[in-house]
Amino acid sequence: MIKYRVLLLLFSSFILCACYAKELKPEKIFKIPVREPSGLAFIKSENCFLTVSDEYPVIYKLNMKGEITGEIKVDANDLEGIAVSDDGSIFVVDEAGREVIHLDRTGNEIMRFSVDADTDDDVKSPVNNGPEGICIDSDNLFIYIVNEKNPGKILVYDFTGRKTAEYDPDFADDYSGICYDSKNKNFLVLSDEDKSVSRWDPDKGILETHHIAVVNPEGIVVVNNGNFYIVSDRKSRLYKFKKIIKIK
Repeated sequence: MIKYRVLLLLFSSFILCACYAKELKPEKIFKIPVREPSGLAFIKSENCFLTVSDEYPVIYKLNMKGEITGEIKVDANDLEGIAVSDDGSIFVVDEAGREVIHLDRTGNEIMRFSVDADTDDDVKSPVNNGPEGICIDSDNLFIYIVNEKNPGKILVYDFTGRKTAEYDPDFADDYSGICYDSKNKNFLVLSDEDKSVSRWDPDKGILETHHIAVVNPEGIVVVNNGNFYIVSDRKSRLYKFKKIIKIK
């Protein structure tokens, strides 16, 4: 019986280690002059980022050091996520409005559509637990949205606003951000509560998970060389991490 318990403990430890690698620490940290940044996108042609604020309906353009180089105002209440398509148009998530707003590169609204995740809202805080992050699968041209919790979901929409699929992930307590990794052909998903980043594939499910040394991670994006950046809502920081390799 004792041997059995020892073997079970060793096996459990092995499984835990296989799923959770050592904590990833940022290579660089930049303070950004944005209150409660939530969501992060990268414009390859301009080598810059876009982020949004929980407090103000504004899209901020940032250089690679986190300095503001431009602003775009948006008709929204609670911006939480942002993505940029190959044509330069912008998609933002309004959690309170439960919708995605599509803008051209200068901020003119193209359209908006509702996001339906069958959310079980807290009566005292109805804006919580809604759509939190967004990205674009640039290979297959679909929009992926993470619903924070209650329920945690990954929703897929086409560019007309029609839902085409949804997934029920179970690898984190909440989901605060998502980005597409075009080199690995899968996604990196953030969890605020778990302080983790996970590699997720729609067909294979979870591939790897790493703890990250970031408080309130709420936006993530992979850049040209495979490195990735994360923004912290509470700390107003931009964190640069070295690329992580997919488990094959």
